Amino acid sequence: MISEKKNYNSSSPLDTSGSYCAYLRKSRDDMEAEHSSGYDVLKRHRETLLELSHRYGVVISKFYEEVVSGDSIDSRPEMCNLLKDVDAGIWDGVFVMEVERLARGDTIDQGRVSRSFRFSDTLIVTPLKIYDPSDEYDEEYFEFGLFMSRREYKTIKRRLNRGRLRSVQDGKYVGNIPPFGYKRVRLKEDTGFTLEPVPEEAAIVKLAFDLYINGDGKTSMRYGMQRIADYLNERNLHTRGGGKWTISSLRGLLANPVYCGYLRWNHRKSVKRIENGVVKVSRPVNAEHELCKGLHEPIISVELFNQAEQIRNENPCIPVGAQHSQRNPLAGLVFCSVCGAPMQRKPYKQAGKEASFICPTRGCPSISDYLDKVEKEVLRSLAEICDGYKYQLPTEKISNNALESKRAIMEAKQKAVDDISSRREKLFDFLERGIYTETVFTERMGKLENDLKEATASLDTVVTDYEVLSRKIKERNEFIPKCETLLASYDSLSPVEKNTSLKELIDKIVYTKNIKNKRGNVDEVLFTLDVYPKIKPV
Repeated sequence: MISEKKNYNSSSPLDTSGSYCAYLRKSRDDMEAEHSSGYDVLKRHRETLLELSHRYGVVISKFYEEVVSGDSIDSRPEMCNLLKDVDAGIWDGVFVMEVERLARGDTIDQGRVSRSFRFSDTLIVTPLKIYDPSDEYDEEYFEFGLFMSRREYKTIKRRLNRGRLRSVQDGKYVGNIPPFGYKRVRLKEDTGFTLEPVPEEAAIVKLAFDLYINGDGKTSMRYGMQRIADYLNERNLHTRGGGKWTISSLRGLLANPVYCGYLRWNHRKSVKRIENGVVKVSRPVNAEHELCKGLHEPIISVELFNQAEQIRNENPCIPVGAQHSQRNPLAGLVFCSVCGAPMQRKPYKQAGKEASFICPTRGCPSISDYLDKVEKEVLRSLAEICDGYKYQLPTEKISNNALESKRAIMEAKQKAVDDISSRREKLFDFLERGIYTETVFTERMGKLENDLKEATASLDTVVTDYEVLSRKIKERNEFIPKCETLLASYDSLSPVEKNTSLKELIDKIVYTKNIKNKRGNVDEVLFTLDVYPKIKPV
């Protein structure tokens, strides 16, 4: 059997002509050490791995530096980029402080990492050991390391959660951001934090509860959430960030027991599910959450909070969009030109009266119209767009010429990258044969690495341009037949099917109307629609 001989020298266990990268990520212990000592953990790790690569006589061409934390690969973008490049066979080896830095996810994540390195025959280089995925014992050792890392992570997570729960049960506040009306303060004679009322904000909290339960005192009518939001906004009593109050923000405030002296634990527990092979995380309200008496001073009484809760239970808030989105073929497609809000369908209880298409923003001057009329105008605009593309001058030849031109440029850029890589390999050979001293080698290697970086960046730009143009040509070629099919079968589709098909062809539609129809003239079209198709000019 004939095999390619790798360029190892006597002092290095690595192929000195290969391509290498490094992956940096902080562990929880690193974060705690960095907080207590003040030194930069990733900077020290970078220096350690650079020193290790110098000792092995190789160059680290790229650093994948993770700046976010996550217990799965999909929540760590740099790890995803690394695995993508490893799968593509770009790297001969990856430098990392420990194998545990690569994956602490579940068995699926661990298998994903192990499979990528094994199939691409990529080495894992740590200060203590070099793992060769083609070696049976190294593979077992590597997988065992990932398994132990996951086990350690789950143990740490359980311990932290038990500690946080214990703190909540003791009345301490464990969140990082205090709720509106409070500031977080450190306990004087104990570890941990509690809450302290902010007088200006606490006054707004009291006012919101009072308006919700009693109204403003002028009438016996209590205020709804939208009316409370208007009341506060009109008097410039804004949220902590200076924004306006909304129904959503007020609902959260009025439902939070922190204001009557209690703390919630696991109120919104993370729930994972798989959709189309991808793990999705949601945080629905957990009805069985734990409620604990807090150490902080309450802003309102328990009795007042219970009154507000009873009113909420008797008057549930159901969004208009959630009620009628299944019957709105234009849901999520049409936006108000004045405030930018998505237009909504508003049905009428009166028999025989058509549903209207309205802007849901309170006080917005945009004028509504009938949904059926807007829908017809959307189809008419779509037909005009389709006809316009059909009767344009033929652009197929021009598009293919542009694509061929970009392909030629891409091949030339790739050749330049290959040429620099070849010169880089010869440089190692000159060093081993003694033609170059280490000083000359380092100087010339630095220049070549810089040239390679620039050439690779230039190639990436051209490749991206080529892919974008290819996608545009494909979209243009598919747009007309899809559009014609939809227009021909539109009346036979359900509202949901119409909505799905329209979203395949249209990015968004902007609705503008500021003149009312004259009484009795329901067919008059006084609104305008700006339709933005998904097809882009080539």
